[in-house]
Amino acid sequence: MAVPKNTTPTKGTSILGRLPAGPDCLPSWLFWIFLSLAICMLLYLSFNVLLNGTWDNYRYLNLGRAIYQGNGFVQLDVPEYPPETTISPGYPFLLAMIMEIAGHSRPLLAMKAFNTLCYALSIFLTAWISVRFLKLNRMIAVMVSLYLATNITTSAFASIIFTHSPFILFSTITILMLMAYGENHKVGWLAGAAVFTALAIYVRFPGLPLAVAGFIWLLFHKRFKAACLYAGIVGTLLGIWVVPLLNSGDFGYLQQLTAKGCDYPTPPFDSLWQRYGHHLFGYAVDHIPQRILPGLFLDTPANGKTLLPALSAIPAINYLNGPCKITIIALFLGETLAWARARDCSLIVLYPLVYLLMISAAASYWGRYVNYILPWIFLTCILGSGRLMHALGLKTNTRRLVGILAFAFIFASILPHYAHRVRETGFHRGQLMALSRQLKQEQDNQLTSSSAISKPIPWNALPAETCLVSNTLGGAHPYLVTGAFRWCRDNLPPHSSLMGCQTALGCFHAERPMQLLPYWWCKFSWDHPRAILPESNEWVWREVLRQNATHLVMNLDDPADPCNHYMVQAVNAFPDCFQPIHIFGAPPAAAVILKIDTELLKNTLQNRNVEDMPE
Repeated sequence: MAVPKNTTPTKGTSILGRLPAGPDCLPSWLFWIFLSLAICMLLYLSFNVLLNGTWDNYRYLNLGRAIYQGNGFVQLDVPEYPPETTISPGYPFLLAMIMEIAGHSRPLLAMKAFNTLCYALSIFLTAWISVRFLKLNRMIAVMVSLYLATNITTSAFASIIFTHSPFILFSTITILMLMAYGENHKVGWLAGAAVFTALAIYVRFPGLPLAVAGFIWLLFHKRFKAACLYAGIVGTLLGIWVVPLLNSGDFGYLQQLTAKGCDYPTPPFDSLWQRYGHHLFGYAVDHIPQRILPGLFLDTPANGKTLLPALSAIPAINYLNGPCKITIIALFLGETLAWARARDCSLIVLYPLVYLLMISAAASYWGRYVNYILPWIFLTCILGSGRLMHALGLKTNTRRLVGILAFAFIFASILPHYAHRVRETGFHRGQLMALSRQLKQEQDNQLTSSSAISKPIPWNALPAETCLVSNTLGGAHPYLVTGAFRWCRDNLPPHSSLMGCQTALGCFHAERPMQLLPYWWCKFSWDHPRAILPESNEWVWREVLRQNATHLVMNLDDPADPCNHYMVQAVNAFPDCFQPIHIFGAPPAAAVILKIDTELLKNTLQNRNVEDMPE
């Protein structure tokens, strides 16, 4: 039986209608060239040269460096380098390949550029799918592309070292190949889709819903042999990684399915069903609308208001939050029910639906998980809008007017964030270029003989004195502890053992294992004031001695962090046992490196009759 084509709106169902003039009048090749250039330019303007300050960012860098240096897929930020069993290996392997090409472990701008190119290509392919398979006109494809390139809630992740862009690219290629297979039934398209599905899962294990959606889509259209072949290829490629972990009993993703919600920021729940309902409702009602229309729900850093400044001054604008949430949910569900009623399964609708149903089962609960399916949710809402206006019998001019107003409102919601991002990233790019010119001049002045070799310009980070990191959506902020870790890298002996709160960050900048200060996580109830505090100061330092730490890195610049807060308290309880050897920044906002007097600390604890002391 032939596979029906994906759900496509009939003539006149697109939001703007069939435009007789405009981009459709351009030659096809010229239109796609202009569109690709526009996408790249918009992403370049918001390209962030700063390192991201999140734990995930540094964890991927450390894993990539471990592979590049020949240590295998291990945790460099943990003593004795245990194997990594939670993070998928695909993205670290991509980073290791970039390091191998660059010849060093810090080609940060090259990694960021690779991610941005992946995201740009995914936007281009999404536009191609819109025109080629969904039969939307080119103007709609342009609007979708501009939306995805300027919506900072998702495009901001394109220029950080994160899994976002490669995952979206591989999943988009998968959808493209499956839809091509739905037209001509060539097994090459099916096999290619299976390979890219496996690649998407290797980049992020939550890509498993993509494989499930593809399998269901093939079964729905009675392509049973194709479904088995697709599942077989995906399962075989995935089994190379998963089966050994299952045999060892150390597969971190299985632990997430059984945990009741200890992973921040999720509070613990009484049952797994209660957690599942909370996550599914939160994604559908809160996170999806916030990511689609950030100007209605997120403050812009520039003025703290929503939408454009002119609209933000209208008090009643905040009352649009509820209706917009309802509209987004209704359009998505309406399109879902429409293809279900027509018994014509659309992969564009099925994939985000399966993704939401499956991702809600995980203990982790983050709004950024919506980013991976945002293009398809947005396209589904566009299809739902066109279907609704067609059902209402609106004339072409009316549909065109409604579409123009809708897109004007959408871009009013996303452009303030984008404009602020462009200003900020442009400023930091200027700083980096000035630094490059300064360093090149210094190197040229130092060349005193023909045998001297000029070192490459370090276009990988701003100088340590700046100590700026990006907070993805919150802009750049000082983070002096990065300078302290760089000082440790250049001045401490190789055998020294560091301890602090930012282990992944410390390992990357200090280039040595970074031990975590001992403290309990989720020992108490979620709202307990001591939810993450250890039992006592004596308990902390007994565990520090047990781990043979020699130096302590304290981040006084972030006292709100519970770990840093208790770190200061624990040090003040034994002031004679710690010697400051370097202070980075100006107190009280500073990062301090302390040398631990292990013998004095051990004797002090023994005098206090602390039990179970290390030998």
